[in-house]
Amino acid sequence: MWNALKQRFETTFAIRLHQLTIKFETYIKLQHHLMKQHLRDMSNMICELNIAGHVQSDEQQIQAVIRLLPQN
Repeated sequence: MWNALKQRFETTFAIRLHQLTIKFETYIKLQHHLMKQHLRDMSNMICELNIAGHVQSDEQQIQAVIRLLPQN
């Protein structure tokens, strides 16, 4: 029974982690959001990734935030 539960939830966990990663990597600032809201959204996604076990260094987080800033 434990093995069945482990197998079921490992798959769910992997899918969730993949979804969070894609969301984080493709996120762009919405035009109507202020920069403060954009940074709050990015921070929330980083927290969700950390909870899911995908811990990023501070440098990786900063690079991602800079990369996802609008061109202007």
